[in-house]
Amino acid sequence: MTDTEWQPISTAPRDGTNIRAKIPGHGSDCLIAWLDDLMDENEKPCGGWHWMDDREPPECWSEGVCWESNAEHIRSVHPTEWKPIS
Repeated sequence: MTDTEWQPISTAPRDGTNIRAKIPGHGSDCLIAWLDDLMDENEKPCGGWHWMDDREPPECWSEGVCWESNAEHIRSVHPTEWKPIS
C-alpha cells in the first residue's frame, strides 16, 4: 500500500496531523485531525476528529467535532478512510 491509497481510519495518525478523509455523505476530500485536548459534555478531557477544512462540517458534527452523537443526540457520521495530504 502506498501513501496515496485510502487506508482504514483506524490506522490514521492521532497526533494532531491534518489528513484527508472520506466521510459518508460528505465527500472524500475532507480535511480533519485528531485532537486530544477536547472536552466532552461533562467537561471531561477526551479526543476526537475535528474539522479543519474551510467548508462546513457535516451537520451531525457539533462545533466541528465528530462525537458519538451531536448536541441534538443525532449520531455523528464517522470518517471511514484516510490518506496523507499530498
